[in-house]
Amino acid sequence: MITTGNPAEVLPLLFQHRPHLLLMDNVLRTANAIAMPGNVLRTANANDGIELCRIVRSLEAFKSLPILMVTSRDSLLDRIRGKWSGATGYLTKPFSESQLTAEVERLLAQAQDPNSRSLRGAQTNSPSLWLGSLYQAKA
Repeated sequence: MITTGNPAEVLPLLFQHRPHLLLMDNVLRTANAIAMPGNVLRTANANDGIELCRIVRSLEAFKSLPILMVTSRDSLLDRIRGKWSGATGYLTKPFSESQLTAEVERLLAQAQDPNSRSLRGAQTNSPSLWLGSLYQAKA
């Protein structure tokens, strides 16, 4: 697993390591910004993770990358924003290790299923990439 807390590092890490899964929070705060032709991630926004997800999903190389939003934001509107931004799954904190494992396994199985309607082409020898705060296990 590759981890970063800095959204500006995500795109270089994605291209360098070609992960088969991206876990990310939808609330990211940093002093940095990500700029691409036509896309700028402004980090003062409380939904930076949503914008970063949209940017990652817009890149041809990552159209089929499973993206799991792991976040404390659990309103229906937050879930809709996550889905519209391109997130494949959405898991709210706090959650157990077994819940995270089950969701990751589901997304990876879906990505490797040639008959799946979405998420094709996951690379089996690739790491996963985590962006955001660590999950909070249920007591």
